[in-house]
Amino acid sequence: MKRFQPCFQVFLMIVACASLVGCPQLTPYLVVSPRVIDFGSTGVEESFTIYNAGAGALTYTVEVDTADDIDWLSADVTAGTVISDMQRITLTADRALLVARPGSPYEATVTVATNGGTETLNVYLTMPGTPLLNVVPATLTLGDALDEGTLTIQNLGDDTLTWDITVFDPDNEDATAPVTATPSAGNTAAGGETEITVEVDREGLDVGVYGYTIRVNSDGGIVDVTLNLAVDASAEIGVEPLLLDFGTELSELTFDVYNTGPAGTLLEFTVSTDREDLIFLDPTSGTSVGAITDTGDGSLVGELDRQTVSVLIDRTALTSSIDGGTIFVSAPGLDDVEIAVTVEAAPLTIEGALNRTRPPFLMRFVFLLRDPVGDAIDTTNPAIFTDPDGLRFTIWEDDELIDADETNTFIAGPESLRFDLVMMLDNTGSMYNAEGGGGTVIDQMNEGAKAFIEDLPESWRVAVMEYHERQQANRLLQTFTTDRDPLIEAIDTFSLPEAEHGASEIYDALYDACERLQNEDVGKVAFDDADVRAVVFISDGRDTSSIHTLDEVIAFARDADVRTRFYPIGFGENVNSAPLIKLATETGGHYYRAGDSDRLMELLEQDPDALGADPPGVIATDLSRQMVLTYVTLFQEGSHTYLIEVDYQDVEGSFEEDAVYSIGGDVRAGQIAMHTSGIQSNGRAEVFVRTEYVPRNINYLRFRFIAPAGLTPTADNIDLLDTSGGLLSGWRLIDEGGGVFSLLTEEDNYLQYGAFGNLMRLSFEGLDPATDSFELGLRVDNSVYVNPPLTKFFQYPGDMLNPDVTLTVGQEASTAPLKRIITVDDDFDPDAPNAWDRDEDGVPDFDDLFPDDPDHS
Repeated sequence: MKRFQPCFQVFLMIVACASLVGCPQLTPYLVVSPRVIDFGSTGVEESFTIYNAGAGALTYTVEVDTADDIDWLSADVTAGTVISDMQRITLTADRALLVARPGSPYEATVTVATNGGTETLNVYLTMPGTPLLNVVPATLTLGDALDEGTLTIQNLGDDTLTWDITVFDPDNEDATAPVTATPSAGNTAAGGETEITVEVDREGLDVGVYGYTIRVNSDGGIVDVTLNLAVDASAEIGVEPLLLDFGTELSELTFDVYNTGPAGTLLEFTVSTDREDLIFLDPTSGTSVGAITDTGDGSLVGELDRQTVSVLIDRTALTSSIDGGTIFVSAPGLDDVEIAVTVEAAPLTIEGALNRTRPPFLMRFVFLLRDPVGDAIDTTNPAIFTDPDGLRFTIWEDDELIDADETNTFIAGPESLRFDLVMMLDNTGSMYNAEGGGGTVIDQMNEGAKAFIEDLPESWRVAVMEYHERQQANRLLQTFTTDRDPLIEAIDTFSLPEAEHGASEIYDALYDACERLQNEDVGKVAFDDADVRAVVFISDGRDTSSIHTLDEVIAFARDADVRTRFYPIGFGENVNSAPLIKLATETGGHYYRAGDSDRLMELLEQDPDALGADPPGVIATDLSRQMVLTYVTLFQEGSHTYLIEVDYQDVEGSFEEDAVYSIGGDVRAGQIAMHTSGIQSNGRAEVFVRTEYVPRNINYLRFRFIAPAGLTPTADNIDLLDTSGGLLSGWRLIDEGGGVFSLLTEEDNYLQYGAFGNLMRLSFEGLDPATDSFELGLRVDNSVYVNPPLTKFFQYPGDMLNPDVTLTVGQEASTAPLKRIITVDDDFDPDAPNAWDRDEDGVPDFDDLFPDDPDHS
């Protein structure tokens, strides 16, 4: 079948662009990957890509700037244009212009300037034959009980490092320091280490704390190590507070550790807990310098050097309604200090309910409800919304209960969600070597990931990414699609040589995933974009190489334009769970713990042999139990506070947050859109007609579908949705022929004010998923609502504010949205004589294939 392109569609676009309405603004958006390039000590060519994640033409220039006034770096392309593809730029380093220099890499920047933003890449290069000094630790503390310690000299370069050591008092460099370093000089091979013994002689020293500098001089750089030496003076542990009460809602609290010993003493402490399943600590060690000086007259001078430790809780580990544990603060030679932790089971947890808004005055929340033991409440059972002991919601705005007589509240299950999800696979060295090594766990992870993807609802769009090394140029294996076959194939066909399983760069990978999720919805208005954006990923919680920090990733994910939820799986016996819990709780996601590969598989795919059935895994089950709460706020604009209270089987929960209600609009204007998952592998395409907002007193709808010859819909391929106790309960469909349909009901069975959901499904059979594509147009007959002063109307793809919009039914998922929603400021009069004949040619828009051209009808 050839690609259908109806002539009326082409003409419509030309006419629309020539009219006063104007063409839609095409906005390019620059994405560059990677942002850091390291040539190492041997590389001469590296590349990066320029991608246009927006619309229209992205014009760019590339400028290279070297920091040493030596033009050793060049780009093969310095200017161009990107529309929908990617441009790869190759950078070449001319090493003949450079000389080896100890401990100092060459640096450059590459600036990509475009009409869709500017990005700067950092470039590094080291010359072969360069030794590079590093010394650990940076500070050495010898308390009263220690007469010696050790330092390690490391050569991070690729040539022999020659070094020597001097020790001195930084306040009096001519004085003899009572410190000996052995050996005091030597050579260290490339990539090698040399251990240094540091001995001290306290004889003749007064009581106090002394500071010395151990300087390592080398042909690969100079490093100073601070030596703290205590004489009859010791640190003391101070902790505040000694009780952490998380109650029923809190997931993170902090305490401070500080040194109450004399000024100059060093407290090197560790923190641990007897409930590693429940309590997670970050950091688990630290240093505090004594700063309090006794002046001798009874007064103390100085400020405590407080080190803050974050404590996070995983409530799924609770063993009773009130649980807890103990945190221990320890230091060598000192008694432990204990902190008591108490946690109560949350009666009902609302997970992820941040508000979204859309004209006219719509408020929407997508969230998950968890019962007191942490299980997701099953919203796939319709009875939960009708049973007397089912879900009940109460909404307060600025401490006032919203008036149910003047507005409406709607609750829907997960079937109406638009969901974009990234499955992120861990291919790092630690994962490859887990549980005996050889990549066995990676193979199990891949099998579980495939089962997880197949268990997700068919309408959800999924992408697959992986991370295995720092500065990774591309992490994407398969872009977003509803077709599961290419997703499974991408996992099956990807492999890495053993030596390529490298460092963990999870924060950068998550940032990348957030950008990709955001770019999928560039240009879409609220509610036409994804209701939920999520990343399911596997990690041991130890990021070794990222440029982005934990807080930066969380802040980006929480941005109103990004709205991404993280669902981390902490894998392994020794997981650093604290950052993973923080990623989950602060973005509205959830943390899952997998101590071994068996539990990992259970989270991704249940064992049908053990259960006697084939249910989805734990995470897929949880995600598919999301629900949607929508209501029409009575506020016009401004900042307000909302409070949602939930009652389920006599258990209560609540969620409160500030929100900005800048969501005006014309309450008379309903909203209709279309979307499709594209032509599936079986040759079938489904198109859903959906409303996001219904004005008051609507009991009749009339549609016209404009399709190529041979594809005009009939009653045989249209199904009304939600007709049994739902949105269209009691409605019926009348086929008037020629693609025209009426939806009728009794006069008093009008749609609820503010209602939303799918209205009908159109099915097209016998298509070729590889080659076929066609445009589907829509008209809504607004003339049937003209009834001054009670006139209502519907906006739809192809109306006066969206004249060029049709739905593309092809190989990919697509939406025919409202690019612009009418407001009262648009000065539109639905009762005007030609309100529904905008080219005033006597043919109503509903019947006019060229509604903006009076010479064609």
